[in-house]
Amino acid sequence: MNIKEYREQVRNYYRGDIDRNDTAHNLKHCDAVCDRMLDMNIFLDYDIDEELIVLTAYLHDIKCHISRKKHHILSALYVMINKEIDPYLMKVKDIDELSVAILSHRASLGTHLTNDLSRLLYIADKDVPDIVDIVNRSYDYSGNVYDVLKHVKEKFSKDGYLVYPVEYVAYYGDDKINELYDNVDMLTLNDVVEIINL
Repeated sequence: MNIKEYREQVRNYYRGDIDRNDTAHNLKHCDAVCDRMLDMNIFLDYDIDEELIVLTAYLHDIKCHISRKKHHILSALYVMINKEIDPYLMKVKDIDELSVAILSHRASLGTHLTNDLSRLLYIADKDVPDIVDIVNRSYDYSGNVYDVLKHVKEKFSKDGYLVYPVEYVAYYGDDKINELYDNVDMLTLNDVVEIINL
């Protein structure tokens, strides 16, 4: 089976849980994370198994509908609890590596990333450095323009809590990151409203 077929099977298998998540952590988000992980794996020369990448992408937010604040813990627990009964998890050689990657993917944790899979998920899960994409995804989550402005400033500014690893900067380039910082600094409530077309 090729990776495209495997990905479609995995996507369909976990879709029920993923569809219960908010729109910022839905199937579209998992698809985007998977695309980026597969591409970054090549770009960064990590040589991580593609099937493991696919599983990681579709499992990393699987329990977000239960608790946004603890979804990384719940999703990692899902992996460990189901490792002997889930047909896809049963085939994973290093289940701890998968669980740790999921556990450490949240930007707000400032987590030390212990392996290549953790680093790959962490950087691929971060929004593309584009102010329009970031504002729209933030709005998908909160639905409140004031919250969006506050969140974007707190997370994505140069002094925000999101720290981009060197691999992320290498992938997107310094110019793109600096442009994002400038756009976040200048972002106003009117800009947010205009971007989300209210």
